[in-house]
Amino acid sequence: MRGIRGHIWGILTMGWLSCAIGLAQSSFVSEITVPDYGKARVEAFIPPRYWPANYIDALLSVDIDNSGNKKLLGARLALDGTLIDAKWVGSSFLYFKKMEYLPDGRLLICTSDWFGVIDPENPGSRWAKRTGLHTATVGRDADGNLVIAVLQWVGAWRVLIFDPDGTFVRAFKLPYVSFPDIGNFDSATMFHTSCCQTSTQILVYDPSGNHFILTSSGGGDFGNKHIVVYAFTAEGDIHWISGIAGAGSDGGCTRGDTIGAFSAGDGSILIFSTCYNNIYLYRINTNNGYLVETPVVLGGESSFLLYPMQTMNYGSVLGYVSDSGSFGTLFTDRSGWRLRVPNAKLFAMATTTATSPVRRLWVLGGSDSRDNNPAALLAFIDIDSWAEYPFSFYPCFESLLPDVPYPLQAVLNRVTTASVQPPDNSPPDYYNFPIEDARIQVTQRCVVCVPSDGDVDGNGCVDDADLLAVLFAFGSEGPNPADVSCDGVVDDADLLIVLFNFGTGC
Repeated sequence: MRGIRGHIWGILTMGWLSCAIGLAQSSFVSEITVPDYGKARVEAFIPPRYWPANYIDALLSVDIDNSGNKKLLGARLALDGTLIDAKWVGSSFLYFKKMEYLPDGRLLICTSDWFGVIDPENPGSRWAKRTGLHTATVGRDADGNLVIAVLQWVGAWRVLIFDPDGTFVRAFKLPYVSFPDIGNFDSATMFHTSCCQTSTQILVYDPSGNHFILTSSGGGDFGNKHIVVYAFTAEGDIHWISGIAGAGSDGGCTRGDTIGAFSAGDGSILIFSTCYNNIYLYRINTNNGYLVETPVVLGGESSFLLYPMQTMNYGSVLGYVSDSGSFGTLFTDRSGWRLRVPNAKLFAMATTTATSPVRRLWVLGGSDSRDNNPAALLAFIDIDSWAEYPFSFYPCFESLLPDVPYPLQAVLNRVTTASVQPPDNSPPDYYNFPIEDARIQVTQRCVVCVPSDGDVDGNGCVDDADLLAVLFAFGSEGPNPADVSCDGVVDDADLLIVLFNFGTGC
């Protein structure tokens, strides 16, 4: 079995854990605290490079001085939620943006104050640049070469293009634009996404069209409810600009994380936004920018944070967390479900990348910066299994009524094009990317047993290993990965589930 040569937090060698926790059995809720700093917020997952592996890495943030400035923590956790190791990563920042894998296994880490690339297998190989930015994402140029696109606001949207080694390539500004029946989209109207540096999916890469997608909203003349979407290449060629006259009120709709885009994987792009208690989805043809479908999901709660995600069985979905602490998911067919963690207020969500064998796992996290009963939780959830079962019997979560989807009436959509503008620009300087020892405490609150199809070890295949796991644990009572029926005992019911599903996924 291949060993781990190292990882982002500086562990040089580690053997595999002796006891595997099946993914379908690994849902749990734990509190996370950092001595001297209080509670932590889960920001992202970092899947291991080598499989099988019985651990997962996570990026956490903590408030370091009670003024909103944060530091980033890297933590390695076993799949049962126990802590293995933790390290500080990088310098202070205001907002965490996103983490993305490069195809060679390196990581792009992006905050509001700095972005950089680090090799998890060789932490000494890393670079970072310090700059105020909205977000950054990984994509390709016209020749298929990997590039990093960085988004900034300088009175207009400015895009900086870098090579993966940190070499500055070019910069350009996206133009202002006018749409008949919608209005003028210019510096006076780009309030909502320019003021609030919390957007993570405002800039994404769409592999179907080999272009970057920038989603923005407006105010004033353009109207807060309206959306503009730019599709442009790393060379600065604009494929199309789409203007959507969104539904809802004239004010207070899109803001920060509540607007963005992600590829649906079928030649279309899902644009999402919120307006008061509603979540809106607009499906756009990636080749021409025209609307394909305009569903809306009624949320019934205010201030949603939205997170595009991937699952094994359901493809691209949209996870969300509301200000009231409930969370749930919207599938692309407009179905969904909604839950809440009792006595906690969740307002962050993260997931493994779509290329990871454990991309079924989602995590929810809170912080000590919200109201009198904040959450600081790490909750692993196998969404693919959860979507198949009712939720009322889980001790860690409270079931809520599912959101009621309904189709939206026809929405006005205009498409145009324009040319980018070369700005005066000095690329940001390099700066130190420190990694230091850290202390962290993970206290498990409860474990959730989710019924599975007999895949005890969570490798996607029901085989001899799963059968042996049930046989060796036969008669055991209490929490056990081999209890695939979740009735509290490993017995004939679990054996039959494995036998009936034997060979599935292999």
